[in-house]
Amino acid sequence: PTPQEFNEAIQSPRQCFEQEELSNGTPALNGLGLPKPESGAFATVYQMHCADGDVAVKCFLQESAGLAQRYAQISSYLQDNPISSCVNFLYIAEGIKVNGNRFPIVTMEWLNGVSFLSYIEHNLNDADTLLGLLNRFRCLTAELRNAGIAHGDLQHGNIIVVNGELKLVDYDGMFVPPLKGMSSNELGHPNYQHPLRTAHHFGPYLDEFSTRVIETSLIALAHDQTLWAKLNGGDECLLFRRADFLNPASSPVFGLLLNYGCSEIRESA
Repeated sequence: PTPQEFNEAIQSPRQCFEQEELSNGTPALNGLGLPKPESGAFATVYQMHCADGDVAVKCFLQESAGLAQRYAQISSYLQDNPISSCVNFLYIAEGIKVNGNRFPIVTMEWLNGVSFLSYIEHNLNDADTLLGLLNRFRCLTAELRNAGIAHGDLQHGNIIVVNGELKLVDYDGMFVPPLKGMSSNELGHPNYQHPLRTAHHFGPYLDEFSTRVIETSLIALAHDQTLWAKLNGGDECLLFRRADFLNPASSPVFGLLLNYGCSEIRESA
């Protein structure tokens, strides 16, 4: 279904959902009184107000081979190997009815937090807060690494700051050991991924490049808040973009950071 078709279906929860919690819920609305989606390239997410708390409902805009199998393996592995930054979720194969047909959804607790970009922008003048964020991010990635897990799409849109703690959303492309031998079903946000990444790259190492991108950006901003404006930070990125990775020799970001006065910034870059 298209985003518009999902919008129309969500307006009538009792008709589109069979799961009691959702069918008795109501969607969050925009100023026009219509469901307020958060849309991406592959899915659109709705906030549903339910009896036991708000729920995020993820509706897919395109088919993904083996999605049910992937989510089953991811769910099982995370139950046996809990990760503090991950939220419980449920994959429902026939979760929503649109135009008479049923399609899969993923539900999880709605996180009442601040987006990664907003948190950084709000604290640009506070180096200690940014360094604290860097440390929490390093703890997050270390926990994933130690469990043999890779999120697969570490980027600003998938990290939420909740009461000072970092939480991850969007587990579609996650790698867990039981999925070894499969290919990746997505390649992640281009402003955070190595430009040579392909579907054949799928393993516990998947987050290493995006981790360096995020760490380097936070280190630079903690030392010099003006880099945010100079490098147009926050425009679907922190500081780096895909063009910087494709041609680092002509990249203004690398050109500035590799010649910066602070050795920690130079070494990280």
